[in-house]
Amino acid sequence: MTRFSTLLSIYNQLDTIYLGVIMVSVWAAGFGHLLDWMTQRHLHILVSVFWGMVVMAYIGGMVYIGLSFK
Repeated sequence: MTRFSTLLSIYNQLDTIYLGVIMVSVWAAGFGHLLDWMTQRHLHILVSVFWGMVVMAYIGGMVYIGLSFK
């Protein structure tokens, strides 16, 4: 396997991974806004827990990408 084909396969995987991260981010933002709208008067702790988990999952995904393709 040449260096070019190795780089090409890594870049193909990165495109897929970044597309997945973007899709999950869009879903989380949409669901989060829906959750904010549904809990306008009650359950504000639920909104904080949701956004905390989303941020931790996003950071975890970025760390995983960084460690996998070092």
